[in-house]
Amino acid sequence: MAVGPGRRERGNAVHSGREVHDSMRVWGMGAIARILRARWEGFLTFVSRPLEWSRVDRALLLTALPMLGYAVGTAMVERDLLTGAVRGDIRPLLVSGLEWARAVVAGYAVVVGGGLILRYRAPRSRLFVDLTLSYFAVDAVVMGILVGPYASPVWLSTVGVVVLGLLLLNHGDVLAAFVLFLLLSGAVGGRLTPHRGLAAGYVPPGWWDTRMGVLTVMNALVVVGLSAYVIGRWRAREEMVRSLSNHDDLTGLANRRYLGAVLAREFERARRYGRPLSCAIVDIDHFKRVNDVFGHQAGDRVLQAVARRVASMVRVSDTVARYGGDEFMLVLPETSLEGAREVSERCRAAIAAVRVRVGAHDVGVTASVGITSVDHPAVHSVDDLIRITDATLYAAKERGRDRVEVAPLLGRLRAAESRGP
Repeated sequence: MAVGPGRRERGNAVHSGREVHDSMRVWGMGAIARILRARWEGFLTFVSRPLEWSRVDRALLLTALPMLGYAVGTAMVERDLLTGAVRGDIRPLLVSGLEWARAVVAGYAVVVGGGLILRYRAPRSRLFVDLTLSYFAVDAVVMGILVGPYASPVWLSTVGVVVLGLLLLNHGDVLAAFVLFLLLSGAVGGRLTPHRGLAAGYVPPGWWDTRMGVLTVMNALVVVGLSAYVIGRWRAREEMVRSLSNHDDLTGLANRRYLGAVLAREFERARRYGRPLSCAIVDIDHFKRVNDVFGHQAGDRVLQAVARRVASMVRVSDTVARYGGDEFMLVLPETSLEGAREVSERCRAAIAAVRVRVGAHDVGVTASVGITSVDHPAVHSVDDLIRITDATLYAAKERGRDRVEVAPLLGRLRAAESRGP
């Protein structure tokens, strides 16, 4: 059967409309998935850096411990009431306890709600921190009245908040809240049964001990877990700061600060035990031309490539540091002058093979190397070792560059030093 042009066009239009609709739906789902993924990744990044949180965020973390305890305790009591596991005089007491717990949780909800607002408007609010800690101190005291001032869940929760507070917040604020807790506990604790509080005489020992045991284990796991996580983040940041303070930002090699400590330690060890130690300075030839012709970004890439090549040529026990703008120093323990010459020749050849693509050009460089060991008669200190190695480097420059030069004897050394760079 033949199909008319109008009908065919309408069919094509419907088909195209469906394709557009399907494409928009797929695009919309993809956009939503990307947004959710970005939000999730942002959340994971935020959680992984608790030491970078604002003061309000850190205070909010502390409310998690008591709120979790209330949630578990309330769930256990409600289950016992519903299943009829408790009867007699204990039921009114548990009902009253539930009402109190709900009131406390409502108070924490107000605290959390205020914190969620302040984390955007006043993230460094110290008043919010003080109010949060004070509320927890009063809550811990009242909880001690109900279940006993020396009950394990109360003390574990209190100690956990104090430890985390000392890690995350101002010590004075945390200690002030802890002193408030101790004073209030001392004022009311002498009139209560230490481990049961007002519940003494009403609850069966077996039932009570089981519930307190669950809360104790839960609080212990949460306290240890959160403390371990925060301390682990603290150590990771400390290691990162230490690494940044000892390494050059551009090349990733050791910086002069770290180099000075290594040189002093290795020089002292070499002199004390009569062990070989050599030092080499590598300088890129005509590096200024690279910056002038191709730009400083190209020069940075060349420095990074050279640093990687040099670092790959030495042992783990050796140290490669960025000594100056385009200079690198090698500290080679347990290496004689001849061994240092071999290492330096490998480094020189590796640098000569470096090619960095800059636009349509392959940028290559060469390097000159000066070497000295602690056995040189003019070396009496670390400063002498560096000074002689530097003079030897300039001798390599004068003799044509792209070469390795070993420290000369005293007379030739004085002549090299008098000529200078």
